[in-house]
Amino acid sequence: MWYWVLNAVVALWVFLDAQKRHVELPGVWAAATFIVMALTLPFYLAKRPLIKGEVREGGPAWSFSKSFAVVWTALMLAAGINGKLAASAALAKAGVSAGHAGDAMLTGFGLAMIGGMWFIVLVAALGIGLYFRKPGSIEIASSDDSKGRT
Repeated sequence: MWYWVLNAVVALWVFLDAQKRHVELPGVWAAATFIVMALTLPFYLAKRPLIKGEVREGGPAWSFSKSFAVVWTALMLAAGINGKLAASAALAKAGVSAGHAGDAMLTGFGLAMIGGMWFIVLVAALGIGLYFRKPGSIEIASSDDSKGRT
């Protein structure tokens, strides 16, 4: 449930931001963000037109990778917290006994799996981003509109 609420809030922000920046089809961007936020949001952030005062460096692949790393970290943190809270509530409801010690160990194993998955995907995304990074690529917003230039 928390995942869809989070996606809805972020999709609303993408819709409003896309309208402000005069992006074509802001509703499509918002819908895609709601369905697959982990991929759509970083792509949107890497490709959206810049507004006055904004700068984007490293090229689209690097921008996507940086944004994906932040979004992925936030999602995995939220998933870990949600999993821990759900497991704690289930253990409290069942009453703690020696038989439930295994449940606590499995909860720890689940959190370790989430942490391992977070780390592997994060390192892969940042590695790919660094490989395709263009150090001389700088995008600066033009002063007359919200369109960026390289």
